[in-house]
Amino acid sequence: MNLNNLLFKLRILTLLYLAFLLGSCSNVKHLPQGKSLHTATSIQIDPAALITDKYTVKKDLYALSRPKPNKKMMGVLRFKLSVYNHTKNKKKGFGKWLNEKIGEPPVLLDTALLERTKRNMQQYMFNHGYFNNAVSFTTKEKNKRSQVTYNVTAISPYKIKNIYYPSDTIDTINSLVRKMQPQALIQTEQEFNVDKLQAEINRIAYELHCKGYYDLISKDLFFELDSTQGTRTIDVYLKVKPPAGGGKHKSYRINNVYIFPDYEVGKPPSAYTDTLAVNNFHYITSNKNRFNPNTITGVLLLKKGDLYSQKNWEYSLNHLLGLGVFKFVNVKFEKADTSANNPVLNCRILLTPARRMGISGEVELNNRAQQSVLGAATSSLLGTAATLSYKNKNLLGGAEAFSFTLFSGLELNPQNRKSEIANNALINTLNLSGELQLAVPKFIVPFKLRNQSRYFLPKTNIRVSASYLRRINFYTLNSFNINFGYDWNENSRKRHLFNPVSASLLSLRNKEAAFEEQLAQNSFLRRSFEEQIIAGSNYAYIYNTQNINQAVNFIYFKAGFDLAGNILYAADKLLKVSGAIDKDKQVKILGSSYAHYARAEFDIRYYNLLARGNSLVSRFNVAVGVPYGNSSVLPYVKQYFVGGPNSVRAFRIRSIGPGSFGSYAVPDSIVIDEFDRTGDIKLEANFEWRFPIVSMLKGAVFTDLGNIWTLRNETSGTNPDTGEPIVTRPGGRFGFDTFWKQIAIGTGAGIRLDFSYFVMRFDLGVPVHNPSLSNGGQWPVKNLFEKKWLRTNTNLNLAIGYPF
Repeated sequence: MNLNNLLFKLRILTLLYLAFLLGSCSNVKHLPQGKSLHTATSIQIDPAALITDKYTVKKDLYALSRPKPNKKMMGVLRFKLSVYNHTKNKKKGFGKWLNEKIGEPPVLLDTALLERTKRNMQQYMFNHGYFNNAVSFTTKEKNKRSQVTYNVTAISPYKIKNIYYPSDTIDTINSLVRKMQPQALIQTEQEFNVDKLQAEINRIAYELHCKGYYDLISKDLFFELDSTQGTRTIDVYLKVKPPAGGGKHKSYRINNVYIFPDYEVGKPPSAYTDTLAVNNFHYITSNKNRFNPNTITGVLLLKKGDLYSQKNWEYSLNHLLGLGVFKFVNVKFEKADTSANNPVLNCRILLTPARRMGISGEVELNNRAQQSVLGAATSSLLGTAATLSYKNKNLLGGAEAFSFTLFSGLELNPQNRKSEIANNALINTLNLSGELQLAVPKFIVPFKLRNQSRYFLPKTNIRVSASYLRRINFYTLNSFNINFGYDWNENSRKRHLFNPVSASLLSLRNKEAAFEEQLAQNSFLRRSFEEQIIAGSNYAYIYNTQNINQAVNFIYFKAGFDLAGNILYAADKLLKVSGAIDKDKQVKILGSSYAHYARAEFDIRYYNLLARGNSLVSRFNVAVGVPYGNSSVLPYVKQYFVGGPNSVRAFRIRSIGPGSFGSYAVPDSIVIDEFDRTGDIKLEANFEWRFPIVSMLKGAVFTDLGNIWTLRNETSGTNPDTGEPIVTRPGGRFGFDTFWKQIAIGTGAGIRLDFSYFVMRFDLGVPVHNPSLSNGGQWPVKNLFEKKWLRTNTNLNLAIGYPF
């Protein structure tokens, strides 16, 4: 390593350290006399305290502490406080904006808040069964900075000995509550916990709301406690309060349901003059009805004569919003007759339509590398693309979502220089495509479905697309695709996507001499690009435990399966519809070979949500594709690749793999392009720490690992000297004894602009291990301190949304 470079970096680190010290001093320089900056809070639990889960108790008590010290950036510098101190005297302009939007005033030591925190901590301990607890605090001040330590001690918690639910079964509501006991969230021998008792009350109240008890609220249920029946044990008795006016709680049924499909705030009731009776609903419009009444009534779970149910109300609301055609949805209930023994509710459903049609456009820029091996030049390709979309949310009046999208893209080579394959054209690639998509909010099937869930709205999706791809001096690839399938939820966590029809026709045209030569050298590549029919089915299962109403850790799992060629194979065997057989022994139908393969992919993610907006996210992905029967290789569009903004971010898309291919010598005439960077197997792992910085600015530090491999060695011809087959991509085959040595590793950091409705992401990746490099260069990070290393080894990714 160059000594001058090392000295330069040491000077930079010294300056940064001095800047940190100066910033820290300035944070307390202007504090009022006698005040100190509250810099730290710690919780100390007496080692002799009989607390079951000290880690959880300590974390929860810290969350109760007030005040919280000023936030640190990257856990080191109180950046927001420094901004506030340097701009607090600014009365206008950018400085005032920084002070109000970015800055954070100093958090001072406040004894009154410390006393309140102590009482809250004592109450927390009591609520968790530690009836005999003690909390105190001490402060330590030095150089106008204060640290607070809370000292906690307690003896073993009380446990629940017996649980008693209402025994009076004459009263209907008491009888219902008693029947709910087997599903109780509290059990005997559990530690006493007020939160669990409240959760049980909320559960029972919700269940009663789903059985018609419209007036009942959680406060009508309560637990009586008795701690006199044992040593450090407690009996709990669930009770139901009578209604405020006396008597008994009553269950309500739904009377009339009034639907206003074109409701507008401020429009007088006299404007809604057209009333239809549809499936026992009152459908009321102002003569501007845009919707098929059966579509709206078909998703409602609120029926005349049914018991009122909060669950049915919630799902009806979600279904109406899920149709995608309403801007606002309001479902209101009104008591129609409260004096009767069987009271009823009228329901009014107010629907404000959203804009039916819209046109949108996007423009994007990107870049990628086209590289050759063994020190040859790398071309940097600049891409530009434009997308124009038309959307109609209610095409036929039944909330059918229709979209038509046009895409055009150009990839340019600004360097305009010759590569190993002659190509000095400015335009490298031209891509044109169009897509039609229709989503219908129901199952479209030729038979009647049974046991269909009432609580989740299914969709039938139809998609037709065509594309034209012109690689200048290489080829033209035309494709036509059609998909028909279903998307539905089994429950709030499980989702299914099934496409029984998924077909594509690929047609390769206008092959140039240079590309023909490359195909001749590589039989695997030639078979990958053959004109062929891809016809099959695919299915995906998604399991997601995320709770959008509660910040808790969750898991996301997706399993996908893709089969193609089986029906065509069976038809050929039974009906003898095939034509000629080509030189690769592939059967042709209607002049084209058909793809025959099976693919499976598994993706699992774990989101660990930490305090103060921090999170640790892990992702593992494994995929494999196996050609068989009529195919010896997967179609190129079905092969796997790694790299890019959602994969191993230290490498560009299709710039590494398969295996250690690229580290072996190949003929100088061969250019390693993205054609070669695909495989049959993919392994990938990603680890990311996400943290807030300032306002909508977020940060991340990540490590990515992964690669692709082929199932078998691909050969093309034989070596005239040895008579052995020539391996076209040496080092690319998967082996259990070698794959772990061929894992590409990258690390880096990123910033994200979180605008709530979308996230713009900038990730800078640095390669740690590159299995495609030769001559001992597989660990480029070893040369980190060399001049210009960062410029030539980093990869900047710009993307919308989080990578996973």
